[in-house]
Formats: sequence, structure tokens, C-alpha cells
Amino acid sequence: MASIQKRPKDGSKLKKRRKYDEDELRYNISYRAELCEGIKKQRQRTVSCSDEAEAVKLLPFVQEAEDEHRIFDKAAVLKQSASSTSDLNVSQSSEDMTIAALVSEYARLQVSLKEWEGSTSKSSWGTINNYIIPYFGELKVTEANTLVFQKIFDDLQNHSAASGNHTSEPDKIGPNILDDIKKILRPAYNMAKRYGFVKDNPVVDVKLPKPPAYDRKVLTEEEFLQVVRACSDEYLLLSMLTMTSLTLRTGEMEALTWDCLHLTNKSNRPEWKPYAHIGKSVARIDKQNFPNTPILFAFPDISPSCTSSLVLKLPKTKESVRDIYMPDSLRLMLLELQKRQKAYIEQVGGLYQDYGLVFAQKNGRPYVNDMFNKRFQKLIHPLGFEGYTFYSLRHTGATIKLSATKDVKSIQADLGHSTPDMTLRLYAKVVDKDRKVTADEMEKLVLAKLKAPDEEEQD
Repeated sequence: MASIQKRPKDGSKLKKRRKYDEDELRYNISYRAELCEGIKKQRQRTVSCSDEAEAVKLLPFVQEAEDEHRIFDKAAVLKQSASSTSDLNVSQSSEDMTIAALVSEYARLQVSLKEWEGSTSKSSWGTINNYIIPYFGELKVTEANTLVFQKIFDDLQNHSAASGNHTSEPDKIGPNILDDIKKILRPAYNMAKRYGFVKDNPVVDVKLPKPPAYDRKVLTEEEFLQVVRACSDEYLLLSMLTMTSLTLRTGEMEALTWDCLHLTNKSNRPEWKPYAHIGKSVARIDKQNFPNTPILFAFPDISPSCTSSLVLKLPKTKESVRDIYMPDSLRLMLLELQKRQKAYIEQVGGLYQDYGLVFAQKNGRPYVNDMFNKRFQKLIHPLGFEGYTFYSLRHTGATIKLSATKDVKSIQADLGHSTPDMTLRLYAKVVDKDRKVTADEMEKLVLAKLKAPDEEEQD
């Protein structure tokens, strides 16, 4: 599949979190074509582009050339576009361009640059097709101003949300959906501004209602211990302790393989500590999104009619790749599980598909979120705990660690968050509680020692 590649002109590696000026970047389109006519063997080829706008406009023509197994002729396409009303002729199409066309162009660019992958691409296209095109699509890009956008956003709250796969009556369009719409329209208009379609971005100043505060369900230390003591299912117990101790995302938990776990001190160093290397996750990806997803391995489909597959994929951010230290008791429990798993594989032989997974079904396939959660719900409901999911254990583990260490930076690293701000925002209540304890510690360690001698004698 043809795709746009952007690289710094100085030859350095592209840094996703850094903002580059346009004159610092160069754009190429990468595609595959036959070595020469009549030879089916292919090689990777690139098309150099003057800027992002030219790359976006040329991309469909390059894709067409790749589909037809021929080498793309850039000069011929540009010559044809100069003498026609081709879509490449920005000056002739800008005044008539609709928001539907702009957003579709922006979405294709995000996919080609691999900024949208898998579930992100699917949900973003859902927002475009369900809300942006129906409510904004026919507006001309150059005619819509902030007031027009504000009126449409305000009116949207009187309309029902898309039903999706739910059979119940959908709710009204809420703040979260409005925010998703703005998150696409705003950068799409930034692109239009770079192309010279508009002078200013009219979406920037649109005001949206604040989404309701999300009450993150977290088990306290005492509640978690109550759940652990009530658990007689050894497999569920170990999965709960692993999720809590390592503060994993569910997909990371499902993707744990034995080669990721460092459970023995091979170096014989006294300071060694057991740890897990986290660098992949399990996800269900639509097959049409495979080219835009960094897939390491696709598990075989259960049915030939499946339109999506379970895959092992790379994480979205570099911060998600991390090493997490574990308690020694968890190390011993995992070693025991590994021993039992090996014995089971020898017993059932070829009936087990060995993918090296730590937590696997009886046939060796991934033990996915619904399976963990069903067993977890069966355990906690008789104990009177409502509104918690298996994923809540990640937050429980983070809360326990943060309360114990007060080290936000370390907890951020364990969680795989991009910034400490994200950790602080999610666990603000814990930090606020610890601030009160800090005041008492300051009194005890410093201020109490400043008392006058006569006061100390009276004490």
C-alpha cells in the first residue's frame, strides 16, 4: 500500500512529540512496483514531493500505479494536472471544497502517515461518517466561520447519537462525542490553512460543554485484600496479582509471553530484581486496517468468514515500551505457573497451539479481556463490589504504588504514560490525600524541633 513518509531534512530520526516547521521536513511517497516490465519481482520505490500538499494530492495516483503494478510517472501526472481541472490544482478547487472532502482528505493523510492505526482509524472514521459528514459535510470550507460551527455544535446536543451495535435507544449526543468531532475538524482546518484554503482556523474558538467527571473505580488496599482472600481460583488469583503488581493495560496483560519475563538471576548480581519487559499488546483489528497497524503476529482465524483478527501489535507510543519490576512472591508464582503449563502441554500434545503466552486458553490461544472479566465479576459480585472491572486492577495497583512511594515519575514509567501530568490528572485524589500527610510529616520532622526549650520541658 502506498504511503506518505515524512523525514527531517537534516537526516535525523523523526520525533513524534516535537513540532517541526514545514521547511524542516521532506515528504516522499513509498510504494512497490515491478523491477521492470514483464518481471514480477517487486522493489520498494519512492516519489519525492515538494511539500505535504503535493504528497497528499499525488498519493491516489501513486496507489493506482501500485495496484496496476507499474512505475509511477510523476512528470506525466503533473503535466496533465496543469492543463486540466484535476484535483491536484488546489487554486481551482479550494473555493468549492466542502468540509466532507476536506475531512476525508485529512483522514487519508493520517492513515498514510500511519498516525491513525487499527482502532484509532476505525473510531475516527466512525466519527466522520456518523457526525461530521451528516451535520457539517455540505458546508464550504471557505464559508464556515466560528459562529456557524458554534451553532452546529450547540444544535448537535439535541440530536441522538449513532446507535452503533446497540439495540437500545441511543442517548443524545454528549460532550465526549462533541470533543471527538472537534479533535478531527480542528487539525483538518489546520491542514486547510497550510494549503492556503483559509487564513484562520474557525474551529479553534468553538466552546464545548465540559464532559462529566469520570469516577474512576479503584479498590482500596483493604478491599483488594478482601477480594484476594476470597479467591479460590488459582489462575484468576495469579492474573489479578499480575495485573495489579505490574499495572498493565489489558492488551499488555493478554500479550505477556514467557520470553518477556525475567524471572531468574542469570547474571548472579546481588542487586538484580525480577521484571517484565512490556513491548506489545493483543488487539482485535479489522483486516482492512492491517496495512496501517504495526502487527508483529496475527493469530489464525477461528472462522474463514472473520473480518477481523486477533493480533500481537506494537504499542502506540515509545513510553509504552518499558520494564516493570515485580515482587519476588509474584516471580515464584509465575515460575510455578510456567512449570504447570509445560506439564499440560506435554500431556495434550498437538491440541495445544503454543504461542509462548503466559495466560492462555486450554488450546493455547490468548486469554482475552472478556474472559478475565467474567471470572473477576463472578468473584466480586457476592462480595458486594459493583461497578468494577478487571481493568480496575490497573488503577488499584497504581494507587497502591503511589500511596506507598509518593514517586509520581516512577509510577508514570510503570503505567507507560507519556507525561507525569497524565498520571497526576488520573490519580489527583491520591496525590491530594498525600499532601495532607506531607503537612503532618513537615510538622514532625522540622517544625516540632524548632520549639523553644521551655515548651519542650512543658511537653
